[in-house]
Amino acid sequence: MAKKPTTRKQVKKSKPAHRQGQSKKTAKRTKVALKRTVTKQTYPQALKIYESGLASLHRKDFPVAQGQFQRLIDGFPEERELHERCRLYLEVIERKSKTTAVPKTIEEQILAATVALNTDAPREAIQYLELARKEAPDSNEVHYLLAVSRAADGDLDTALIHLRRAVELNADNRFLARHESSFEPLHEQESFQHLIGSVVSSPSGDSKTSSAELD
Repeated sequence: MAKKPTTRKQVKKSKPAHRQGQSKKTAKRTKVALKRTVTKQTYPQALKIYESGLASLHRKDFPVAQGQFQRLIDGFPEERELHERCRLYLEVIERKSKTTAVPKTIEEQILAATVALNTDAPREAIQYLELARKEAPDSNEVHYLLAVSRAADGDLDTALIHLRRAVELNADNRFLARHESSFEPLHEQESFQHLIGSVVSSPSGDSKTSSAELD
């Protein structure tokens, strides 16, 4: 019986190594080219949102600016360079939002004013105290702090007006005023001396007229 001729198995020819490398490089270049095309198409739109957010930030419209920067980050993941800038401004907005939150109650306004005075920001303190004065025009504490703030800001005449009102509302404020460093520029004024030295509490608790000098 004749033997069947032996057939060789067809072996799939593999591409040479250098050709495989070329294919990978070509695919990589195509991917990069596609990415650049997408970036070119989306960049103008992303830039428009970024510039709009920046304009809102300059107007101190923090909520709107925050929304625009976050929209850019979420909607344009390929614009990484703009992402870095947006994240930086988002951090700025977060800090600004914490420091510029307007206190609503009188207690919060007085506290904010006290903090401002302790950080040498009398004009900021005045802003808070004027808000408080609208709500509580006869608060001796508000008038006293306004006197301190005005004096610290160099407005001695207005400071004296508020101090006089603070003493009228609460005579104990005259004793506080004697040791308040912000009132030192007023020490030589006769009206100030009369205001804080005209009534002094005696040990028995009674009040009497006195020409006591400043401590």
